[in-house]
Amino acid sequence: MATRASTGIDDSSYPGLYSLIADYFGPKVRGKIYGILQLTQPIGYLIGMVMALILGGLIGWRSVFYITGSLGILLAVVIFFGVKEVPRGKGEPELEGLGEVIGLYPFDWKIARDLFK
Repeated sequence: MATRASTGIDDSSYPGLYSLIADYFGPKVRGKIYGILQLTQPIGYLIGMVMALILGGLIGWRSVFYITGSLGILLAVVIFFGVKEVPRGKGEPELEGLGEVIGLYPFDWKIARDLFK
């Protein structure tokens, strides 16, 4: 149940992902990056289907979830340590030079814990 539930967690990441792409890339390149991002879903679906058909018969369909779940956890670790947060609006030419005014607010575990009180 846990491995199946973990495959749906990525569905909630799209709003933050689009915002992160907008901060990383300028307006001239952003459309191409959004296009590539939109291609990943059907390509991933096709790769997953091929994997399930090939590996399902060899190792069993349940074991395929262990492989895909492990790859997802590995990718999450790479993203956690590899993707750096950039200041909001860095990709927008109109906001250039406003870094001191806008500020950078990194994630704070203490504030997150206080939300649950």
